[in-house]
Amino acid sequence: KYKSARAIHSDILIHWTGKKVRGSKKEKVDRYLKLLRDILEYGLWMTEDNVPEEMFINRQIFKKPIVARTCFTELRLSESQEHARLYGPLGIGVKRYFLFDRLGSPMFYAQNNARNLFFPPFSNVYMKKTDKDHISSFFKQMCIITPKDYAYYNESEWRIIYSESIRK
Repeated sequence: KYKSARAIHSDILIHWTGKKVRGSKKEKVDRYLKLLRDILEYGLWMTEDNVPEEMFINRQIFKKPIVARTCFTELRLSESQEHARLYGPLGIGVKRYFLFDRLGSPMFYAQNNARNLFFPPFSNVYMKKTDKDHISSFFKQMCIITPKDYAYYNESEWRIIYSESIRK
């Protein structure tokens, strides 16, 4: 069995928040501290989009069900400045097992308009919204335009999703 002397991936995943915090420098600091206190007291918020996420696979558009989720990244902190600009400058770090204990998982990234072994087998997942179909929440486009930009793949995203079956 192969054993590495050091971990390939960090054991810490980061949830970025605070994108909508506005005000003077002092007001921002106060709002970030309140946000941090609320997270420590009540936990992380799960958000959901108003419109379904879409994927363009095998020359078809698949609309994923709208599912509440909390997102994390395993980007190296040295590479996180742009990510924080997009999602918020307040980073909340958790151990990987925090996600495992909540059935969190890394995203599976698919190339735009490329043949993919998971499709069509999972394509019916995109047409329904039931608890058993929430697996589609862990699929994401690899890139915005072409397989060469890797915009989403570079996020190294993990998610915890909400469903009634998980809640039970």
